[in-house]
Amino acid sequence: MKVFFQIVHNSENIESIIFDSMKEAYSNLYIEKSDDEVNDLFEIKYNLQLKNSRLISGFEIEVEELTDDEKELISEKIDTFLGSFTGKIRESQHIFAIIKLHDETRFETYLNFYKEIACLEMRLREILSFIFYYEYSDDLYNLLEEYEVNINKGNLKQEELQQELQERLENEFFYLNFSHYLKLDKPKEIRHVKDISSILESSDSYEAFKNKVCNRGIKNEKHLEFLAAIKQDLETVEGVRNAIAHNRTISNTKLGHYETAKEHLIQSFQEFWEENEEKSKP
Repeated sequence: MKVFFQIVHNSENIESIIFDSMKEAYSNLYIEKSDDEVNDLFEIKYNLQLKNSRLISGFEIEVEELTDDEKELISEKIDTFLGSFTGKIRESQHIFAIIKLHDETRFETYLNFYKEIACLEMRLREILSFIFYYEYSDDLYNLLEEYEVNINKGNLKQEELQQELQERLENEFFYLNFSHYLKLDKPKEIRHVKDISSILESSDSYEAFKNKVCNRGIKNEKHLEFLAAIKQDLETVEGVRNAIAHNRTISNTKLGHYETAKEHLIQSFQEFWEENEEKSKP
């Protein structure tokens, strides 16, 4: 398992600080390493000059497999090792900042979260597609015209975008993020003349124009209740998703909230389909 760090310092021998920190971190786990073994487990990639006689170094360490019967215990040992290692480095008066840029263990963990969240999102898109097809069945590739979300169309006209979505076997929900999902329970307000003009251009009759102005948004109460009920859980999942996307540390508290939100959403999705299937029975 490899971990890459960047460090700001003024040490003339940064290798010795890293060496001592590695040696102590292994010793704290009751693992003895020879000097040659420790030297083989880290490599300085660069050591460059900054202002004020400070330097910046990038280095990679390799944490040899800390075997155990259970994977969770191995992860705990790695966390303990890295905590000891970075703690020792920070004790030095020559160190001003250290950041962890890449951690293979974190990558594997985050990859599992990514798969879970991707699955949740696909199940959500399935339900949203049903809700909006139910409400806007006359225009299946322009479902979000009334909502405060921006689809990146590039230079494509609406007709061209619709054609591309059809070819990709997708709809507009594939281009939303979690923050957009939170805005789908009510349409945007009509504030400007250009909003009226846009509605007028997309209406082929006065009755269609009147309907788009006066009867906007989702009107099915059960669908609105569903969207309102999942908002908080979606916000929780979005926080973890953003941390994963930007490789930030996720606190244990947030992870606990994520697990709860995930289970709530899975249950909500299941109950949504069960309720609608029950209504469809003759």
